[in-house]
Amino acid sequence: MALPVIGAGDMSAAEVAFNARFMSAYKSVTPLWNRIASLMPSNNRTQNYPIHGKLAKLRKWEGERIAHSAKAYSYSLTNEKYELTLRVPLEDFEDDQLGIHAATIDDMGQQSALWPDDLVFAALLAGSTDTTYDSKAFFANDHALKSGRTIDNLFASTALTHDNYSAVRTAMMEYAGEDGESLRVMPNLLVVPPALEKTGLEILTSRTVSKVFGSNTAATAIDNIYAGSATLLVAPQLATSAGGSDTTWYMMDTSRAVKPLIFQQRSAPLFQQLTRDSDHAFLEDEVLYGVRARGTSGYGPFWLAAKCTA
Repeated sequence: MALPVIGAGDMSAAEVAFNARFMSAYKSVTPLWNRIASLMPSNNRTQNYPIHGKLAKLRKWEGERIAHSAKAYSYSLTNEKYELTLRVPLEDFEDDQLGIHAATIDDMGQQSALWPDDLVFAALLAGSTDTTYDSKAFFANDHALKSGRTIDNLFASTALTHDNYSAVRTAMMEYAGEDGESLRVMPNLLVVPPALEKTGLEILTSRTVSKVFGSNTAATAIDNIYAGSATLLVAPQLATSAGGSDTTWYMMDTSRAVKPLIFQQRSAPLFQQLTRDSDHAFLEDEVLYGVRARGTSGYGPFWLAAKCTA
């Protein structure tokens, strides 16, 4: 969309055009965060989350109702402020040079749409150190339930292979809660960095896999029973070059009402403009365009995700 020529003293057309560009760019990208995190609207500075260590299940009604006092854990997330600001000299309005800022406005729109990605994947990468509601790191070997049971969702020396995929998937499905009953975990998402995309596709889509039996040196092609058992999510944010690891992968159950991670939104990204009539424009001879948002990210039930390192 071409930007209009702005006459002296008239900036309304530019403001409309910039707003339209921002919104168009905002809608042009497809974020990844909502595949692994739940959107939790927030109406306060700090949001509290009661999380339970067992599933609420129906029981056969015999006699009176039984009101359960579930063992809940306390967890809270505090919202933070974020901004992105562009300055445009008034001379660019007067000299019809607004086109040079169009790409920056587009980028502001796209980065605003990807803001939740930044928060959620930062939380995922920090999952081995940042604590969750049981005062343990989200990914840990010894999540201690109040019943005395433990859950291990951190698998070391576990490179992404067909056999390791099977073992981790089985381990997650065997997770039990406070009451000793199954948490009904059914992993349905394999999350990998770009370096593991090929391996992930082979595990989830190949019709056959190669397997060596006994002392034989030659591999035999057998049916891939795990084809279609999960979907693949390739996240560039997990690459070594982006602060992650090219050999680390994750298994998740994202089928629940609450996903393994949380994106908490207090204020959605808001595109704002200081016009030519503002005090700032008078003092600094420039117009400001900015985005403001509030929110944070955190963790849901740890038993819905597992981290595997090579």
